[in-house]
Amino acid sequence: MKDPQDLVSIYQAANSIEANLVRNLLADEGIDAVVSEENEPLAGLDITPPDVLVRAADEQRGRNFIAEYEEKLIEEAEKGGSDDDDPDLESGHE
Repeated sequence: MKDPQDLVSIYQAANSIEANLVRNLLADEGIDAVVSEENEPLAGLDITPPDVLVRAADEQRGRNFIAEYEEKLIEEAEKGGSDDDDPDLESGHE
């Protein structure tokens, strides 16, 4: 059985920027997380994608949050990106 304090990977980010964004979003939810590459000598290079890790005790909460995060990313992609593409917002109309 896992020790509740062991770190487990719950998300593999595309790059360090996304990994840190996810880590910060998890922190906003009260889930402590770390990015796997932060202390590596080649951190920041796109050699291997960074992982977002949480304590085993927070694994299920973290995975649930990641599922919601990915669902929102898919919804945004299906809508065609950001609000910058909305002509009503550019002209000041809502």
